[in-house]
Amino acid sequence: MRRGIGLATALTTGLVLIGGTQAAASRTVVSAPPKPKSSAPAPVTTEKKSFGYGSNPAQQTDVYWRKSTVKQPGVVLVHGGWWSGGDKSSLETAARSLVKNGWVVYNVNYRLSGEASWPAQRDDVLAAISWARTNAAKFNLNPDQIAVLGVSAGGHIAAAAGTYGNGAAKLRGVASVSGIMSPITAYDDGESLVDDETFKLRVSAELLAGGCPPDACPEVWNDMEIPQQVSAGDAAHYLVYSAEEFVPPTHGEQLALKLKAFGVPVTLRVLPGDKHAPLYSSGEVDKIAAWLKTRFPSPPAGGKGKSDTKK
Repeated sequence: MRRGIGLATALTTGLVLIGGTQAAASRTVVSAPPKPKSSAPAPVTTEKKSFGYGSNPAQQTDVYWRKSTVKQPGVVLVHGGWWSGGDKSSLETAARSLVKNGWVVYNVNYRLSGEASWPAQRDDVLAAISWARTNAAKFNLNPDQIAVLGVSAGGHIAAAAGTYGNGAAKLRGVASVSGIMSPITAYDDGESLVDDETFKLRVSAELLAGGCPPDACPEVWNDMEIPQQVSAGDAAHYLVYSAEEFVPPTHGEQLALKLKAFGVPVTLRVLPGDKHAPLYSSGEVDKIAAWLKTRFPSPPAGGKGKSDTKK
């Protein structure tokens, strides 16, 4: 009985009698296995900053880009607003969507028609493109791979940039959504007062021409007509309209016929309904992005992954 008690006591004190010798009970410490390294890619940070591309306060651009060792294509966005209003902020959603492809996005403001008449708006977009090329290294831009996307009045300005001189030497492509390609047609259509928007478009086109009607200032109006500017070297075009909107698809049809006559690639899409500038309808932003990829000789790298935007 005493021996049993002694053994129990020895066990509780951490000592065991083995062959008449005391031996300390040993403990083995097992370290936790190392945590496996995450295989998920690190978030890709999108930078966003505003810059002036000219001396006028209206000549501003928001630049969206991702740090990369590879030069990336660029897309210049041109907002709408009857040539007399609007702001680049209306295309911020499109800018954030397009930059995910790895492209450098320039979302521009320009002088409005109340401040400066035509061709100031085209001159400003061309100046923004020139500024982007001059500062290409700062944003990892490939200066030879730039396209333009415009909406409504901005679609007209974008097409004007793409058909100015030898457009292909300046731009890889022009995407236009509800672009007013024939201000003269818009002026004539508004004479019948079909609806408020059609009449407003007539007034806006005249204001763009400095308040001068077509018969009094034919040279200015002819310069505003995009089909009349088309030549064989122009950039390819991607045109989108709604079938029953106040900027009818005939604007795109006139331009498409002229582009085809000169052998310039053109895609014309007419969507059902009457929605003006359907940039966010039916996944048009993604369709435009897919088309732009065909215009850039090599696909951009590093376009995938999560992103957050610094302001």
